[in-house]
Formats: sequence, C-alpha cells, structure tokens
Amino acid sequence: MVSSIIRLINSIIRIKRISDRKINLIKSENDLFAIYLDDYSNNPDLFRLFLVQNNFKPELKISEYNKIISLFINSGAKNTDDLYVIGKQKYDWIDALNYKRILSQIMKHADKKSMSIKDVVPTDSWKLIFTFDNGENRILDYKDLDDKFGFLAYPNQLKAFSFSTECVTWKNGITLDVETIISHSCKVEKEDVENMNITIGQKNQAPTDQDSRHHVYFVSLYPFNANPITIGESIGGGHGERGGCSSFTFEKLKGIKDWKNHFKKSGCDWAIEPIDKDSWDSQDIINNLLIEIRNRSEFNK
Repeated sequence: MVSSIIRLINSIIRIKRISDRKINLIKSENDLFAIYLDDYSNNPDLFRLFLVQNNFKPELKISEYNKIISLFINSGAKNTDDLYVIGKQKYDWIDALNYKRILSQIMKHADKKSMSIKDVVPTDSWKLIFTFDNGENRILDYKDLDDKFGFLAYPNQLKAFSFSTECVTWKNGITLDVETIISHSCKVEKEDVENMNITIGQKNQAPTDQDSRHHVYFVSLYPFNANPITIGESIGGGHGERGGCSSFTFEKLKGIKDWKNHFKKSGCDWAIEPIDKDSWDSQDIINNLLIEIRNRSEFNK
C-alpha cells in the first residue's frame, strides 16, 4: 500500500513537471533532450504526449534520442570529458548539464548489463513485458525501436519469437539483446501491467440466433492479473455491441460447465489441456499458454 502511494506521488510530480514545461515553448534541441533524459524512462506516455503538444512526431524524435544514448553507452566513455569529445562533432548542441545526465544513464546501464531475461510476455497493445532474473519488470513499445523492427506492427509477428537469458529472437532471425531492451524500455511494477492481455483465441461463429454477421467468441490471458483468464462474446459489434465478458482464476474457470465448449468456439481448443492439468499451479499454466501462443504464431506469407 505504501509503495503504491509513493508511486502515485512520484507520478503526480512527473505529470506536474511535464505540465509546467508544456506552458513554455521549447527553445532549443538541448532543452528537449533534457526533458527526454529526465522523464522518458519513467513515464514514456507522458513524454510522447508532450512531444505531440509541441508539434513533434513522437516515434521519430524518441528513436533519434535513443540512438544518441546508444552511441554514448557503447562508446566506453567513463566521464563527461570523454562524452564531450565523442559528441562535439555531431552533437555540438548538447550542453554540459546534459552530459552529466547522459553519464548518469550510462552508469545505470552499466549496473544492468549483467541482467538476464527470465520471461517475455507479448501483449495485444504491441508492447513486450520483460521479467529479469533480479525480479525487475520492464515494458517496451516496439515503436521505440529502429526501423528494422517495423514487422512487429503485425500482432501475429510480434508473438512469433523465442528467447534466451541474453536476447529475444523472432522467427525471421532478427534479435533484440538485453542492452537494447534496457535502453529502450522503462521499469514497471506488476500492478502497472495487470490489465494488459494477450489473445489466446477468437473466432466468429455467425450466423447464430443472436446475430447473422458478427458473433465472436474469444479467450484472453492476463498474465499479471489475479484473475488471469477472460472469456467472452462480441455480438453485433460497434455501437450495437450486445456481448460481454468475465474474468476468472483457472480454478473458478474449471467450475463453469461449458468452458471447454467456449474455448472450442473461440478456436483455441488446444488451450484446454494445459488449463485442465491438476498438477500445474496458476503460473505453470500461464507459462505454458504463453509458450504455445509464441510457438503457434507465424510470420505473414
């Protein structure tokens, strides 16, 4: 409870800081870069909003700044003098205070280089949630990566990967290493991502008695939620939507008489077996569902 209150207070402070800056027009590239260094890793969505309100394209500007930081991180610089020598020819607009901010980021990055990937969860919101061996959770938006990761805009391709302790590898051979993950992501607590989900299956069974064109059965997984499984129907769609959904623990789901038939109608009868295993706890089931989701995902032909 106390930690939640502290995070709320810190969030309010960051929102106020960005709101205060919003009142004044950005005077220089250096000023904008300072805001990025101070606020992006802690609150990327607010920083994107700030960019939009100042007539910048968020994806382009964030990608540009991420590349600058990566350059300095990979340079081997140990102090601000080293950073200045590296940056003066190409980035002469960076001032001494920002070099101190950059050095601080490099030091934080060095502390995290030894982190190992423990789990990777894809989501329907085009974000990846990473769990590391030290218990830290981080969230990454594919739009913050460079152009070669543009294929992640397709949900089936975003999910089509395997991972090791050192990197994520998609089925097209492109990899994402720990250093890049850390430099392009931000730290989150589990409660920050408890409402993020990944679709297990969905299928339109129309025509039915309820609707002749749109009657979609679906099943979703919420890996960080106390009720990790959601089943529902979308009937009619759009403004005429007449469906609904409910969320359950796996034990409560198995108490519903028709749950297996719902999975079959959702096109994911493969998910029945791992949920039905009495020897597995909730986290075992979640892990195995995620493995199957990744294995069953393919690249566009």
